[in-house]
Amino acid sequence: MRSPGSMIVTLTIVLAGRAAGQAPNPPRTDPPLTLQQALSRALTSNLELRVSRVDTGFAQAELAGSRLRPNPSFAAEYLSTGDARVSLTQDLQLWGARGYRIRAAQLGQARARYTAEDAARRLRRDVAGAYRELLFEQERVSLLDSLVRVNERISRVAKVAFEQGLGSELDSRLSYTVSQQSLLDRDAAAREADVQQVELARLLGDSLTTRYRLADSLPAVGLRFLTAGYTDTASPGPVRFEPSEAGVDSLMSLALASRPDLRAAEADVAAQGASLAAARAAGKPTVAVGAIYGRSSDAVGLVDGREASSAENGVGVGLVVGLPFGNRNQGEVLRARYAGEAASLRQTNLRQTVERDIRVGLGRLALASSRVETLRRVIIPSSQGALRVAETAFGRGQVNIFEVLQVQRTYNENAGGLLEGMRELATALADLEAAVGAPVR
Repeated sequence: MRSPGSMIVTLTIVLAGRAAGQAPNPPRTDPPLTLQQALSRALTSNLELRVSRVDTGFAQAELAGSRLRPNPSFAAEYLSTGDARVSLTQDLQLWGARGYRIRAAQLGQARARYTAEDAARRLRRDVAGAYRELLFEQERVSLLDSLVRVNERISRVAKVAFEQGLGSELDSRLSYTVSQQSLLDRDAAAREADVQQVELARLLGDSLTTRYRLADSLPAVGLRFLTAGYTDTASPGPVRFEPSEAGVDSLMSLALASRPDLRAAEADVAAQGASLAAARAAGKPTVAVGAIYGRSSDAVGLVDGREASSAENGVGVGLVVGLPFGNRNQGEVLRARYAGEAASLRQTNLRQTVERDIRVGLGRLALASSRVETLRRVIIPSSQGALRVAETAFGRGQVNIFEVLQVQRTYNENAGGLLEGMRELATALADLEAAVGAPVR
């Protein structure tokens, strides 16, 4: 009976043999994709956005229908006595009912247009977020690769030191555990990068198996921290930023002028007001005027032994008034009134949500800025200084390689913290711009 180990080895050999017999797949060369190209493709191909744009056609149809006037009514009567009458009646649509309907439809069309614009705004936000997250995950994978190599070196040194009686078993086991954990972290980052690839493909309307080669990069400050020569002129404490109330007011004013969903909510309130006025006008008396033509015949006696008759033609006008005694359109009036109240509450709630998002976004932006600047000005320079001291001491024989590798790993972890801080800063800025609906400088 084969042992489990021999079975695994045999399976590996079989798979390797099959792979060797197959022609190697050519390397995939996806064209580079910039953020602006991704945004342009999404605005053209995204399915959800295309649906929202089609929905504006319904609003256009409502507007075309509201402008139509009622058709005239034609009536004809003929009696066996020879009398006949023809009438043509037209509803006048008084009390401004038609004007209110047109106004409500126009506002509804504006609301649909703003809604489509807001869908495009949210799509741009999502595409930029997916692009940014994929970019950061790829950078994180690269950083974790270097950290894995450092941890593997530390683990090997610790194991050799323990075997030679120069180190403890605890150091050896802890170093091995940290090394394995760094491998898991790298695999998790690679998996997350794959997830972001799929999400970006969905937003762009591409096949979900598409893989992108991003052409844009992180901000320069986010790419230089591993190679820049920082000097040890760190400030004594962390850097702190605080949002100001004036900044909140300024951004709120910008949001009220920029966000399409706020303008859509405003148009919705006005449209419901016009619908209420139209419903009240429909409950008032209706007036219709008509033109009437009649022909009547009357018997006048016998002429030459035959019955004779005289015919008279008449032309006149008619007036028809509908009296709203039993139905004043109360149901539609009540529905329109409640719809107006609901639209007003939605508008108020949306404004509060926007203000909350701006306040939260400013707070997160201030916190992320504080973290990044503290890492750049305080922690990274100090960590680099410690690494230089350790390398100098190792050259003089004052410390062993294990201590140098520990200091190097600490520096790499701080560099990873800076990368994560840059990610939080970019995310906070993107969330704030999404809340405002316009670029924030």
